[in-house]
Amino acid sequence: MNSLNKPVQVLLSVWPGAQAGYSYQLYFDDTLIEPKKEILASHKPGDPLGLEIPKELLEEGNHSVAYAIENPENMVVEFSENTIVSVDITQPGAPTLAPIILPRETLNGLTSEELENMGDVLTGTIASYNGMQEGDVVRTYWNDVPGPMAVVTKDDMGLKRVMVDFVRPFLELIGDIEAPVYYAVTDLAGNQSMASETLDVKLQLTVTTPLPTPTIKEATGSTLDPINASAGATVVIDATANLKTGDQVIVQWQGPKGSDTKEKTLTSAEAGQALEVLFAAVLVTANAGQAVSVSYVVNRVNGLVQVSDTLALQVVSGLADLPAPHMDTVGADGVVTPSLIPGYGATVRVTYPGMGAQDSVVVNWRGASSHDTAG
Repeated sequence: MNSLNKPVQVLLSVWPGAQAGYSYQLYFDDTLIEPKKEILASHKPGDPLGLEIPKELLEEGNHSVAYAIENPENMVVEFSENTIVSVDITQPGAPTLAPIILPRETLNGLTSEELENMGDVLTGTIASYNGMQEGDVVRTYWNDVPGPMAVVTKDDMGLKRVMVDFVRPFLELIGDIEAPVYYAVTDLAGNQSMASETLDVKLQLTVTTPLPTPTIKEATGSTLDPINASAGATVVIDATANLKTGDQVIVQWQGPKGSDTKEKTLTSAEAGQALEVLFAAVLVTANAGQAVSVSYVVNRVNGLVQVSDTLALQVVSGLADLPAPHMDTVGADGVVTPSLIPGYGATVRVTYPGMGAQDSVVVNWRGASSHDTAG
């Protein structure tokens, strides 16, 4: 019974043999309840009559309801058969409702692949609660959005639990956020429970592609010459990383003789574009001749964390200490014999670590006269 904020109507009919002046009265829990009403001259057998149970009598528990009729001539009182009425004003689940139980895959965020492995249905379990009865209606909420509902069955009572299914379209409607999940119960009497304890669940249903490996603008492939990075080394993250407004990017330069980390939060103007992060030239020269690892981490606004592959960058040795050149026809003693020099001139040969096809080399001749070759 859920009409407890006003008197409850009791319906009966004019009984056979009733005459004008006969009275009828509510008989509640073996007690006559005022007022006493009279049969009118216009009443005929079968006509509807009504009495009221005062709301102050509607206390928790079972009550007997009947009516009494009285013949005013002989004062004989007769009682009808009684009906048992159950009054339920107790909230289901009081004092508390435990949080919904979800699969362990939700502990660190539910991914699209994990949901797909569940048949695109996330099943929640609601454990037996205080006052659980067949016919109770369980309504779920995800971030305050109404979700699936379930009606407690006889089987649920036996298993002491209720199951609810969150399907993929509903979860995709919620979006890739961390949000509270909870439920409430309404019993057959219309009593509504308080909201259950919440369970915070992170959704990560957007399918993401792997991050592109970072590159160095001043490098040739995976080789960096310090001469080309006099203003620093620029780490480039390609636009295919699909960086969005609010994403946090952490770029790491890890070398055996110098490391650094740069952090950047994407603005709306930078979203969807290639991102460049500059590291100081001193890091390059400090790691000359060494292998440096360059990578980055993206902390997405939706909570997803992605880690790029690592670029193994080889920083070539600096050219501060160049090996001495060699001259044809000159032996180990370093003595130049002019008669041995061909008519077209002396040939000087140069080699150094990291020599490349695009290098510019100038050879200096200093003596009684000076000469510099073209670079």
